[in-house]
Amino acid sequence: MAEALITPAMISWARERAGLSCGDFASKLNVPDEKILAWESGDARPTFKQAEKIASVTHVPFGALFLDHPPREELPIPDLRTTVGAPPPDLDGDFRDALSDVLFKFEWFKDFRLEQGAKPRPYVGRFPATAPADTIVADIKKTLGYSVANRLQAKNADDYLRVLVRLAEDQGVWVLRNGVVGANNRRPLSAEVFRGFAVSDPVLPTVFINGRDAPSAQVFTLIHEIAHIWLGKDGISNPFTAGGGRAAHARLEKLCNSVAEQFLTPREEFLQTWRLEASMNENTFVCAKHFKVSGIVAAIRAKGLGLVEQDDVNAFYRAEMQRWRRARDQSEGGGDYYRTSNVRNGGPFVRAVLGSAMSGRLLLRDAGALLNMKPKTLQKAYSLQVVGDA
Repeated sequence: MAEALITPAMISWARERAGLSCGDFASKLNVPDEKILAWESGDARPTFKQAEKIASVTHVPFGALFLDHPPREELPIPDLRTTVGAPPPDLDGDFRDALSDVLFKFEWFKDFRLEQGAKPRPYVGRFPATAPADTIVADIKKTLGYSVANRLQAKNADDYLRVLVRLAEDQGVWVLRNGVVGANNRRPLSAEVFRGFAVSDPVLPTVFINGRDAPSAQVFTLIHEIAHIWLGKDGISNPFTAGGGRAAHARLEKLCNSVAEQFLTPREEFLQTWRLEASMNENTFVCAKHFKVSGIVAAIRAKGLGLVEQDDVNAFYRAEMQRWRRARDQSEGGGDYYRTSNVRNGGPFVRAVLGSAMSGRLLLRDAGALLNMKPKTLQKAYSLQVVGDA
């Protein structure tokens, strides 16, 4: 069979962009590991049929594989992830395609809002990065109309997250929570790679939360990203691993973390809840339940208040991450398709697209592309929206 004239560099780029090891790549292509090594060294070339499968497996356009050199994929927003020690994981093809999907929707939604007479939101960029965290927290709470009753009346972390999202949406923040690329359940997003990002646009301030995380962790990410908006700073974040690295990025991420900590776990209330005679594990469980946050957030807050040591927090973090992964893997699947679409795309966006489609201002084909839906499902989605709004 005819060989595909693909350079070794392009095959390596496609594999690495997809986050695949040579062994995983070989398994997905149903070829021996040695075949991958031969392709990437230039000792052999794939057939056209194999090249088509490479494109499918790595989610790279088929034609792009025939470029002479890998394209430079510049990020449209800054990568602010920082860690102590090893650098953060690469932002893989799944993340990049998810970001592209959101920005595609962003362009349409911003134009829609402008047509509806939207004005810049005064809270976007209200504070400089030198502002005290408690000042930012107070302003966020005032702007959102937040009170402690919002937390106390929530049944659990998932319910609390919904309440906080609704408060943010009421003030014009577009919040998306998605754990896959678009609506492709075969392309999950990794919470180890990133947990969220913010686009601090004055007309359409946007927060994306990685839905693969536990709801209690998403609560923290939401407030962290909202802090980015109040500071007027776009960025990709992984709040729980924010630490060393690029100094300016580290300072910004630590400030956003501090805002989230003070918002969600007020100092005096936290100290009253933490019992010195109890173990760290007991305390983190009690505090996590009380404040409806993750145990990791409770442990980090305790470290900041001098209640535990960093080594204890590190060990707790590793154990908690393993527990999250097990729980997530056991609970994935199912769910209401239309309700899931609302969460993934944000209710205000879904209503805007469906309303435009049903009124004839937007082609059904284009509405389907915006919502990652087949056009024939839009009518039912609209009817459910109308019932839900009634």
